Amino acid sequence: MRGKPLITDWIKMKKKLQEKYLPQSYRNKLLDQWNNLRQGTKSINEYITQFNDYVIRCAIRESEAMTLHRFCRGLNDDLRREVVFQGVSTLDQAYTLVKTTSWSQRISGRIVRTLIVSLLGPNSEVMILC
Repeated sequence: MRGKPLITDWIKMKKKLQEKYLPQSYRNKLLDQWNNLRQGTKSINEYITQFNDYVIRCAIRESEAMTLHRFCRGLNDDLRREVVFQGVSTLDQAYTLVKTTSWSQRISGRIVRTLIVSLLGPNSEVMILC
């Protein structure tokens, strides 16, 4: 034991193990990946899951406002604008809003496609500008 006090807290033990066995380059790479995370073609649920994985794996202590900013920065433009417009201030609120907004956009899109097909027929080609 070499005169050092025993570690009795799991969080402290985990931190000591990470410091000893995880190279700084790995942590830096992980943080870079998190900073570059974008929703892109992922569903909102996939993006949230991946974002939460980085929150856990990076174990960064930062304000909720900063984590919310990271989350919003990776969202597609339409969802990011909605989060800003609604004045969301917590990550949980943002998750709920983007899930709801994403769901309603999918439903709206299906309704529009169904209406077009029912009005013009299944083989009609229509360009919709939004």
